[in-house]
Amino acid sequence: MRAIPFDARQPALRQIGGLCHAWELILEARVSRSKRKTPIMGMTSAVSEAQDKAIWHRAYRRTERQRLQSQPFSEPRGFREFSDPWSMDKDGKQYWMNMPARWLRK
Repeated sequence: MRAIPFDARQPALRQIGGLCHAWELILEARVSRSKRKTPIMGMTSAVSEAQDKAIWHRAYRRTERQRLQSQPFSEPRGFREFSDPWSMDKDGKQYWMNMPARWLRK
């Protein structure tokens, strides 16, 4: 069995040598450990609603341009006429009490 030299300056957990340990130290120095502050996530497995938002924003802007050309002093239409949050990929958000740690990473 190989003896590991003791270094009083290192914490007890870092005294174990090896290639994996060295790689962890490099990663520890370069990678930030950012994570979510609150465990709130979308209710489905969709990553983003960007496409849904782009579609309804496009329709809203087109209709508003037409309205401004035909009736410039009329009231703008409500954006809820063009979008429905429940028809988008993510069906709202949910608070998770015991969320796994890997889901909290950004």
